[in-house]
Amino acid sequence: MKKIDDFMKSRKGEVTVFCIIFILLLLLNCLTIWAADDYTHYGRIWPEGNILDLSRVFESVNIFYTTWSGRYLSTFVDYTILYFPRLLFKILNSIVSTFLIYIIYKTVKKDENSNSYLVLGIFSLIWLLVPAIGQIMFWQIGAITYLWMYTLVAGIILLFVNILKNKNSIKDNAFSIILTFILGLAAGNGFETNSIILLVFLTLVLLYNKFILKNKTPKWAIGCYIASIIGSCTNWFAPGNSVRMAQMSGTENLIIKIQYGVGPWFYNGIFRSKLFIIITLLILVYLVYVLSTKKKYDKKISLILFTVGLFLGSFVLVISMLLPSNYSMFLSWFYPNSLKFWFLLLVLLSMMLLMIVTFIINRKQLLDKTNSKTNYIVLILTIASLIGIAAYIMTPIAWPRSYMGMSITLIIAIVYVVERINYKKKNYITIVSIFLFSLSLIIYGFTLVDAYKATKWNNKTTKIIEEKIKNSESVIYVDTFKSTNSYNGASIEKWVIPIEENGEINKDYEWINRAITNYYYKDRNAWNEGKRIIGK
Repeated sequence: MKKIDDFMKSRKGEVTVFCIIFILLLLLNCLTIWAADDYTHYGRIWPEGNILDLSRVFESVNIFYTTWSGRYLSTFVDYTILYFPRLLFKILNSIVSTFLIYIIYKTVKKDENSNSYLVLGIFSLIWLLVPAIGQIMFWQIGAITYLWMYTLVAGIILLFVNILKNKNSIKDNAFSIILTFILGLAAGNGFETNSIILLVFLTLVLLYNKFILKNKTPKWAIGCYIASIIGSCTNWFAPGNSVRMAQMSGTENLIIKIQYGVGPWFYNGIFRSKLFIIITLLILVYLVYVLSTKKKYDKKISLILFTVGLFLGSFVLVISMLLPSNYSMFLSWFYPNSLKFWFLLLVLLSMMLLMIVTFIINRKQLLDKTNSKTNYIVLILTIASLIGIAAYIMTPIAWPRSYMGMSITLIIAIVYVVERINYKKKNYITIVSIFLFSLSLIIYGFTLVDAYKATKWNNKTTKIIEEKIKNSESVIYVDTFKSTNSYNGASIEKWVIPIEENGEINKDYEWINRAITNYYYKDRNAWNEGKRIIGK
């Protein structure tokens, strides 16, 4: 056991663990099939002979920017990579996924010593708690939009946390200023709520560094902050966002948007996105961190223990009782009688408020001997994440994958605290890390099987389609496939949409069948010519 422990805490062990994680991610990436938007984006650029045509890419990005979304960077990357063999994306995506874990590892590390158990813990928490991880880490367009763009955000978080740690991670010269400015511009233009998280985090770090620590702010940090604001504005105020919001929300005012936004957020955010688990875990871990500095507990600390326990118990109990199997059940439970919703919200908020008040009253005693920088960094990460959640409530529609930024930001806070708990027995963190990694490996195994089935089905279906096209068939019916495992990138949507009982295709999803039809007939006008690939 000691030999294993020594290996895991060595540089060699650290490299080995990262290599294992990369291989695991690469294997799953290789088994993830295209779906939904992958085909529609291909249809927008439609490469002739797979020869990269940047003029067509820029033209397509401009159309997308003015008609649908302000995410020009991720759109440009996605359109460009479509010209290359799919294997290139799978390799690059595995590198980016592993690099994100490395960035978080460098952010939360207490010292320069290697700790592979911490790496396993980070990988496991991301794998187990990030919502719709198949759509975020393996689905091509989803990975570029969410994973790749958040990796830029995580890189900036690392640089700014190092400022508070008094670590000179980069020199304050012209090269660093230009490089971090570009990084800030790119990260700011990423996914909308990630931009909000980034700006809130940077603002609070700069204020804390200036007015609490009274330290000088590096020029590169100021430039990066300004660039993040500019990048965010190019996304938020893009013409396409106005068009998209108008299509989705009509002419409702802000109050109505919030009213309707609370329901989807409560379902997708609290239930499906596992945010209630992550927030609960953060509270528990932070409580352990605070109490690990105490030699004995008094009545005041017992009171906060009782309060936190009451809050967590009520929270998890109510969630488990009301957990619906689908959104329709959720709406039918809440909206016939809105008092149910507000009662539940009141219960949760009252417990949260009681906990906060108790903590504030006992703050001096509870925070005595704890590291103030740790407290502030965790608080800043948490506030940034919660403001991202609050901003998302105002959007007319919410998918679980959209909560990736909020989830990983809270996970960074959790691991940051875990690394600084004063363990009475040093093997606690080792046992927890191994347990979490073992659990994630079990789920990984099921995911691997599921992805293999998807690939096998995809290959079989492709052969059937190609054979029928050779026979000049205009209408082709194929079996549909939908993964039952949310960790699988193929679980995003049905590969093709089944025909309904009335003989029609669901108009809301007709675009999927259109894109797939054009792709396999190798003709971007195939659908308009009456050709069809339809699910059965």
